[in-house]
Amino acid sequence: MKTVVKLLIGLGVGFVVAYIALPAARAFILSISPLLLVLVCPLAMGGMMLAMKEGKPDEKPHAQPPASSGLDQEKL
Repeated sequence: MKTVVKLLIGLGVGFVVAYIALPAARAFILSISPLLLVLVCPLAMGGMMLAMKEGKPDEKPHAQPPASSGLDQEKL
């Protein structure tokens, strides 16, 4: 949830800066902003998935031997 909130704040700041800095593109910024606000959650999820994938190199879980049942195979 923190990532989505940070993304919303960053996106909002980006919209304000772009709106002020680019007066010729104000109509485009206002028209695209609702779409980007709807896509915040899926974009954040995709970013988190990429971050998790990059954080772990190709690690394979170590196979553990099966637990013994308490009976020795030699005694049977």
